[in-house]
Amino acid sequence: MGFLPAEGEYSASSHHLQIIKQIVDPSFADKSLVRSYKRSFNGFAAYLSEEEKEKLTNRTYVPTGIAGIISVFPCKKSQVQTTRSWDFMGMSTTVERHLDVESDIIIGVIDSGIWPESESFSDEGLGPVPTKWKGACDGGKDFVCNRKIIGARYFTDESNEVSARDRTGHGTHVASILAGRQVRDANYYSLAQGIARGGVPSARLAVYKGNNGPSLSSVNSYAPWIFAVGAGDIDRRIVDKLLLGNEANLVGNAINAFASSDEALPLVYGKEVTISCPETNASNCDQQCLESRFVEQKVVLCDKQPDLEAFNTSRPLGFIYPSVFNFSTVTPFSVVALTRNDFNLVKSYKFSTRNAKVQILKSVAINNPHAPFVASFSARGPSIFMSDIIKPDVIAPGVEILAAFSPIASPFGVTWDHNSVKFSINSGTSMACPHVTAAAAFVKSFHPGWSPSAIKSALMTTAWELSASLYSEAEFAYGSSHINPIKAINPGLVYETSFEEYLMIWCNLSRTLGDMIPTGDSCPMKLTLKEVNYPSTAAQVQVKRVFKVSFPRTVTNVGQANSTYVASIEGEPSKLHFGVKPKTLQFTTLNQKMKFVLTVRGKNMNPLTIQRVSLLWTDGVHRVRSPVVIYTGKTSDGERVLKLSMFYMIFVVLMILLY
Repeated sequence: MGFLPAEGEYSASSHHLQIIKQIVDPSFADKSLVRSYKRSFNGFAAYLSEEEKEKLTNRTYVPTGIAGIISVFPCKKSQVQTTRSWDFMGMSTTVERHLDVESDIIIGVIDSGIWPESESFSDEGLGPVPTKWKGACDGGKDFVCNRKIIGARYFTDESNEVSARDRTGHGTHVASILAGRQVRDANYYSLAQGIARGGVPSARLAVYKGNNGPSLSSVNSYAPWIFAVGAGDIDRRIVDKLLLGNEANLVGNAINAFASSDEALPLVYGKEVTISCPETNASNCDQQCLESRFVEQKVVLCDKQPDLEAFNTSRPLGFIYPSVFNFSTVTPFSVVALTRNDFNLVKSYKFSTRNAKVQILKSVAINNPHAPFVASFSARGPSIFMSDIIKPDVIAPGVEILAAFSPIASPFGVTWDHNSVKFSINSGTSMACPHVTAAAAFVKSFHPGWSPSAIKSALMTTAWELSASLYSEAEFAYGSSHINPIKAINPGLVYETSFEEYLMIWCNLSRTLGDMIPTGDSCPMKLTLKEVNYPSTAAQVQVKRVFKVSFPRTVTNVGQANSTYVASIEGEPSKLHFGVKPKTLQFTTLNQKMKFVLTVRGKNMNPLTIQRVSLLWTDGVHRVRSPVVIYTGKTSDGERVLKLSMFYMIFVVLMILLY
């Protein structure tokens, strides 16, 4: 390892970039450098070819000045835990658990079914089925429950298989993230290899299969009684390397189980391999436009992501296309999705080089020092029906998650593929949702008597805070921030929301939408969202008007019997004024409730503006944080036309059966 230079003007990253520029094309140096190390030692990690690595050890290329090259060695694989996500959140295999309580928790999964024979759902070592379980195992022919999967039902039409078996892989993937048992050496074609496990491995599962898997579970999750979950990445990314014939290399998004070939292949452009389509369609690689004889044994350059399922006959060996997304997906071909700038570099290489060739390598896992970051596919709030509430509530790992899979489902999601895998890598809010459900079950195992809203509050107020400066939507991108299950065990205070509050909100919504109250209850009083005892606060105010908004709240002491909490506002904008009364809450017993009111005053807010702060209650031990968001719509009369997403949508595929 290199020694650390004396403190001063030295910049490790600049020095390392300078070294790389001497052995690779300077225009690709930024992409080649993966990470600089400057604390314990002086060094860097970079994507290099064998020839480039040899240059590093050649004295001709050793830069003069601060430091030279002492040693060069290849990166080696390290074992990672399941999907990496649970370790990323601090829930290692040695984390404290109340296994007797955890094994008594039953979690319902409403999705595309499950593959019961998966190792992730073994019942080895589990005790008898909880006596409180009153459900049934009616999973269809040859579907056998055990002490792990204790219930199964299917709700399908006559055209579908009469079984709770999973034919798409989605339900199996979700269930194993949630409560899968430990499985060693889990991997997807050696990618993300390690120990697969769920968040609550001892919990029991009751599985319910619908007609169309996750699509039946899609809801507009704006209501306060729904735990809306956004997706974030983790500190591991799966990426792919593209080698150009001019020895340049680029890094893009892809989960490729195999390289496109053992050597570089001819690169063709979509519009060059068609004889019957308009230029735009051909450049976009529309399937009907590409001539099979022109694309076989070649890599195709496309102006947008093609429909890969359609290429079941022509079978090119790879695709290169631009993408704005910040995650990788499993595909039936070797592909690489590049940023627009890098895609244009490949395009320039193609048209400036005779007989241009490229090679798409097998994907690799790398460290992601920027995690957590909200996924590009994760939908944003606010809601057009309930504007005075922050949605999503939280974010959780949902990017490139390794979990169990159905062996009869294509990991690529295409009908003509017959590959069979035990584990696959998926991304989506429906991967984030089981992380939150498992975290809720984990908290419940420590506090069996807590209500669902108390558990929800604990996960929200102890969340790992993200930086609003990175997102134009602020809390409407990530809610209360990223869940921290270990912290949620001991939140100090919780905001409990009563059934009566939910009912009154439903009453107001039903009046707006013209629906009936499903319980048949009357609606004697009106309650606004600002008055609901929710762990976060939001209000849409009118443009260029003077306003005053009050948020009455009640907190319950679940920390220490004799404790004093003091309120403070973090990140207060100069144009708004915040007040908390009382500013001090003195508790003498556990489960004692105390009230306070948060008031926000302001004026002259411009259209499409978000002002946000955090309300913090602390007793010196606990930090109970709630986001506060004040925002405007587009017009001066307060019309709810927003620059942000119209409403937040999510797959709600799980529910905890709290009984």
